[in-house]
Amino acid sequence: MLASKPIGQPTLGVAMIGLLLGVSCFTLALCSGCKEPLPEKVTGSVTYKGKPVFPAKVMLKPASGNGLSANLTNDGQFTVHGIEPGKTYDVAIEGIKLKGIANAKPSKTGSGSEQPKRREDKVPEKFQQANIAFPKKYASFDTSGLTIDCSNGLPNSPVVLELN
Repeated sequence: MLASKPIGQPTLGVAMIGLLLGVSCFTLALCSGCKEPLPEKVTGSVTYKGKPVFPAKVMLKPASGNGLSANLTNDGQFTVHGIEPGKTYDVAIEGIKLKGIANAKPSKTGSGSEQPKRREDKVPEKFQQANIAFPKKYASFDTSGLTIDCSNGLPNSPVVLELN
């Protein structure tokens, strides 16, 4: 004959799971205040000869740790998340190619002559004239000469990176 339990009483296994979940939640809540502060962000702009650099991305590399990057907006602005105060970051600016800009492909016309076919209509007009060429030395951490100093905390105002 099997022993029966009254309906509504939890088994020992269910009670242990409930106890473990309760202890885990309490421990998690207690230790959540013990973590290091979350990394911060730096904002700024990149210009070349007074014009916003776009399309490009800004890349930051600390002496130790992981590098960070962010795409520049069409007005040369950027926000890089994950900055750790107390570090100095070497900076490089790398141009990127927007899909659809100047992807010239020859197409046959009715007269038999070759004419380039541009896909600029696929890219918003405000981006079509934004391709600012700047010296390639800025694409390397070793040759750019650019840094963002966060050794004494985050900058109080947006960083301005003027390429020349």
